[in-house]
Amino acid sequence: MAAVSFQAVERNRTDVVLKPWEVFDQEILPHLTLESVYGDLRLQRDGRFWQACCPVHRKDQEGAFSIDPGRLEWNCFLGCGGGGPIQYLEKSRGLSWVEAAQALALQAGLDFSVLEPWQELWTQEDFLKHSKLEFRSSFLGVFITYVRSVLRSTAGRTMRDYLIRRRGFPQKKLQELGVGFYIAPEDVWHYLKKTGRDLEEVRSWGLFDSKWAGCIVGPWKDLQGRIVNVWGWQPNQTSIPLGDTDGCTLFESDDPLGGKATPFDLEEASLLHQRDLLLVEGPFKALLARSLGLVSPFPVAAGGDLNAGQIQAFQNFLYQEGSLTVCWDYDPQTHGTSRDKTALILQRLKKTDFPVYVVDPLIMAGVDGRKKKVSLDQFVLAGGGGDRGLRTLQKLMGKREAETLIQNEVSGEDGLWPGVLDVFRGFSSRRPRIGSEEEPNGISKTSELLDPLFQAAEELGHRLAGGFLKAMPAGLVQGWVDSSADRSDLSSSASDALPSLPALVSETLPAISVQRLEEESSAASFGRGSGWSALDSLGIRFNPGELTTIGARTGHGKTSMLVNLLVNWISQTVEDGRDELFVFCSMDEPEIRIYHRLLSLLTARQGKGWSVHQIEDYLGEKQSSLFGQTGLELQTLEASRRQVHSWEESLQIICQPEWTITELKAYIQDLGNSRKLSAILVDHLHVPASIAERTNLDLPARRLAHGLKSLAVQVACPVISTVNIEENQAEQIPDRPLEHSEVQDIIRRCRPNSPT
Repeated sequence: MAAVSFQAVERNRTDVVLKPWEVFDQEILPHLTLESVYGDLRLQRDGRFWQACCPVHRKDQEGAFSIDPGRLEWNCFLGCGGGGPIQYLEKSRGLSWVEAAQALALQAGLDFSVLEPWQELWTQEDFLKHSKLEFRSSFLGVFITYVRSVLRSTAGRTMRDYLIRRRGFPQKKLQELGVGFYIAPEDVWHYLKKTGRDLEEVRSWGLFDSKWAGCIVGPWKDLQGRIVNVWGWQPNQTSIPLGDTDGCTLFESDDPLGGKATPFDLEEASLLHQRDLLLVEGPFKALLARSLGLVSPFPVAAGGDLNAGQIQAFQNFLYQEGSLTVCWDYDPQTHGTSRDKTALILQRLKKTDFPVYVVDPLIMAGVDGRKKKVSLDQFVLAGGGGDRGLRTLQKLMGKREAETLIQNEVSGEDGLWPGVLDVFRGFSSRRPRIGSEEEPNGISKTSELLDPLFQAAEELGHRLAGGFLKAMPAGLVQGWVDSSADRSDLSSSASDALPSLPALVSETLPAISVQRLEEESSAASFGRGSGWSALDSLGIRFNPGELTTIGARTGHGKTSMLVNLLVNWISQTVEDGRDELFVFCSMDEPEIRIYHRLLSLLTARQGKGWSVHQIEDYLGEKQSSLFGQTGLELQTLEASRRQVHSWEESLQIICQPEWTITELKAYIQDLGNSRKLSAILVDHLHVPASIAERTNLDLPARRLAHGLKSLAVQVACPVISTVNIEENQAEQIPDRPLEHSEVQDIIRRCRPNSPT
C-alpha cells in the first residue's frame, strides 16, 4: 500500500496551519541529497564533513564552507552564517524562501503542490523563524563537534575516566553517544569566534555562562534531527549554585523556537522505531540507562520538568501504539505530597490517550525510605548492577510491574499521589480502581491466584496446567508470558483453544496406517536444495517441518551462509511467481545491516562487489562522487537495490533480540495464518543471558531448539538456524581425508550438544 504523505493527511484540516519548516521537513527534505543541493560546489571529504570554497566569498581558496551530510546543514567560517538547504539557496542565489523551496522541490523531482494549501497563509515572520531554527541548529552543530573533540582529546582524559570508572559508562558506548566536554567559556568563545559570526546573540543564549564549565554536554534534537538545544550535566560541585539539580539546558521550556518542546532523544526513538518509552528527569540519566543496555522501554528525558509541548509531542508520537513509563527521582521532602514531581507529571498526563505507567520513586530509596535522595543513575549503578541495579529496573520495565491509575485531584499538602498497582504485562486494559466493588482486594491479588498454578505446572507438566488454564477466566491470564528459567510455552490466549499448549492426555493419537502414510508422502512438498552443487550432490535438502542448524565459531561465516541461502531461494521463488513469504529473524544484527549484506552479496554475484562498509558509506552520505575514488560501479549497486525492491512482498526481516522463543513462535504462526511461509531463517539460536549464567547450558539450548523444531512442524516449512560453537569446542583437524577415523572422531567431539 502506498504511503500517505503528511501534506495529504493534513490538507483538509481547517484547524491546522502548518509552518514552512514542517512542510519542508516532511515533503521535500527526505528527497534531497548532498549532490542535488550542493552539486555546484567542488566538494572534498574532511572526516564526517564535506568542505568547499564558499560560493559567496569568491576569494575563498581554503575551503571555508563546511557541510554536515546528516541534515545537509552548512556553515561558512568566513562570516556568511549557516543553515539548511533553503538558507543555502537564499544566500548563494538571492532567492526568497518560497522560490528556494520550489527550486529544491524541482531538484527532488516533486511538484509545487507540496507547498499548498498553506503557502498563502505564511508570513515573513514564519520564514524568519525557520531561518533562526536552521541558524541555531547549524551553529550548535559546530559547537557540539568542538566539545566532542575535547572529550576525545588529552584534555578530556580525566573526564573520560570518571564517566567510565565512576559513572559506569561502557567505553565503547561512550564513544557512540555523541557527548562532549565543556572546559571553559573562554576556550569555547575563541573557537566559535573562528566561525566568523557575530557572537553577541550567542552570548544572549547563555552559552558562555560559567555554569557550563566542567560540564558534560550534548545535543538536544527535534523529531527532524535539528539541534534545538544543548544540555549539560555537572559531575562535581562548583561555586555556581545549581539549585536542586545537577543539570542545565541552554534554552528553557518558554523558548520561542521550542528548545524543549520535544523530549530529549525522542528523535532517536523514532529512528529506531521504539514506541514503548521510559521518561526520566535528565538527559544524562537517559543516556546512562541506554548505554548500560536498557532499550525497551527506550529512555527519553524531560530535562527536569514535563511541559505542555513535550506532552503534545508524546501524544503525536504514541497516538497509534506504544506506552510511557515514568521513572522520576526519589525526594523524601516531597514524596507523597501535593508537591511530588511524579504526581504532578501524572496529573498533566491524565488527558492523554496512551497507556501511562510509573515506577514508584520509593522503590529507588529502599523499603524504609531513609535515604535523603536517590536518582535513577544511582539506582541503576547500585551494587554493580545487582539486586538494586539495572537488572532490577529492567525486570520492572519488562513486567510492567507498576501502573498508575490517575485520580481527579491530589487533595491537601499531604495528599497521596495516584496509587500504584502490581499488574502483569499484557493484562486487560480495563482495570478496576483500588477498593472498588468490582475487585475489592485490588489487582495485586492476581499474583496470589496464579502462583499455585505456576507451581503446579512445574510439578505436573504442561498438560495438566492446560486444564487449569482452561478452567480459569480467560481475561485473568490473557497475555501473560512466563519469564522464569526456561521461558517455556506456559502462556494462555483469550480463546478456549489454547493453541500454545500441548494436547490433553485424554486425546488419542491415530494408529499407524500404511495407506494414510503413503497418501501423505505423495502430497508432501519437495525439500529445497541449497543452491550449491557441492552440498546438493550429497543429497542435503531442507525439508518442510524440519529444523536445520548451521554451527560454527563466531566470525566464521554463519550469517553469510544464511544470507546466501535466502538469496538462492527467494530469487527462484519470485522468478516463478509464487506468492510465498520468507522470514529472516536476526537476533544480533539490525534489519538495515541484513539489507546491506543482501546488497553486498548481489553486487558480488554481478562482478566487482561492494563491501558492506562501502554500501553503508554510500547510502549514508548519498554521495555518488565516491565512485571515481574507489573504482566501484554504480550500476551494480543500483541493479541490486532494484532486485531487493522486487522482493519486498516476499521477504520480512525481523530484528527482535529480546524476544523469547514463545514470542517468536506466536508471531510467525500469525504470519502463517495469512501467508504461505516458504522458509524461516534464524540467526542465531540464542540462549538468554539470564540462563547462560547457569552451569547447565545444555537444557535451555535443547528447549530453544525444540521450540524451533515444533515451529517448523506447525507452519510446515523448513526452519534453518545458526548456532555458535564455543571456542573450547574447536579442535585442529589434521590434514587427512574426511573419511579418516581421526578426523571423524574430532567432528563427533566438536558437534553442538543441542539437537539439530
